[in-house]
Amino acid sequence: MADPFESLFNLEDRYYNIGYRRGRSDGLRQSQLEARVFGIEKGFQKFVEMGELLAKARILEARLLKPSTRAMASKDEEISSQHNAARPDEQEHGLLPLPDTPQLRKHIHTLLGMVDPAAYSTENTPDAVSDIDDRIKKAHAKLKIIERLTGEDCTDEPQKKRASAPSKQTDNMEDFGRI
Repeated sequence: MADPFESLFNLEDRYYNIGYRRGRSDGLRQSQLEARVFGIEKGFQKFVEMGELLAKARILEARLLKPSTRAMASKDEEISSQHNAARPDEQEHGLLPLPDTPQLRKHIHTLLGMVDPAAYSTENTPDAVSDIDDRIKKAHAKLKIIERLTGEDCTDEPQKKRASAPSKQTDNMEDFGRI
């Protein structure tokens, strides 16, 4: 004859095993969800950085003096010094022009090639991710070379200081940039 209380003796073990299986399956689902969110946030941050580098490269390219405007620029310098007026390049773009040296032009075009959205893959593969990381590192190095050639600082120091300082807000994907 079977003991009628046998099921009560094993009750704790049975509920422990049920709880363990449910907790394990819930944990797996939750960790997959968190991993996807983390991946999306990191990918978004990388492409924001690539976009900032692309914008800086395009601004530098726009600041180069065009070969056809070099002769005009020297004449305009004389006129502007006489009339205290800005050169046409400054009025057109609102930016100070850079000297159009072959070395500077080559570095700016190389930088543009590194951060051109058509030149890199947006797939989520290990090779594509490492390619993006390499492009970001090389683009920062190229930007530093351009800074030294022009004698200007193109980096965004306040953003670096803000990123290194502890933040009181939560880091969300929507909280980026200087807004």
